[in-house]
Amino acid sequence: MRVVIDTNIIVSAIITPAGKPAAIIGAWLKGRFTLLTCAAHVDELRATLQKPRVAELIKPDPPILNNVFRLRIPPHGTLFVVRGN
Repeated sequence: MRVVIDTNIIVSAIITPAGKPAAIIGAWLKGRFTLLTCAAHVDELRATLQKPRVAELIKPDPPILNNVFRLRIPPHGTLFVVRGN
């Protein structure tokens, strides 16, 4: 199964690691589905996480954040597939 995850779900998973959004990210990390994304989406995520109101809610070094940003980002306009572990 291939899935596109909205930026808000990823941000919520980072802020609240015990919530349902974190369970979705956890399922991806366990290989239950393949993540589809693009450079523009990752750029949006980075911009959102840098907003002061969001940044103050993020605990230092959340594991989900590390997994999301280890992605290799292709050029803009390219859709790419990211498999969990």
